[in-house]
Amino acid sequence: GPGLGYALDLLSSVHDGDAPHPCRATAAAAVRFLQYPWKPPAGPEEVTHYIRCHWCGTEKLEGEHFSKMGFDYCSPKCIGKHRAVDFAPEQRAAGI
Repeated sequence: GPGLGYALDLLSSVHDGDAPHPCRATAAAAVRFLQYPWKPPAGPEEVTHYIRCHWCGTEKLEGEHFSKMGFDYCSPKCIGKHRAVDFAPEQRAAGI
């Protein structure tokens, strides 16, 4: 349809015409309501999720990481190092 902007034209025709008194009052109230200076709410904040590398502990953005056998890694290099110890869950890089 013509959209909400058309409502003002439609109500103005009722307001200016020979409509009974109650209709004119309702139309005037509707016109005032539609002319309210409404501002849309601010958009939602962007949420970023980080994934911690199982092997070295580096954090990467979700979607930029690698996964294998239920483990998350920051690079293929870390996958290779974990593969060298047969993907043992308790094995990690030294100091982690």
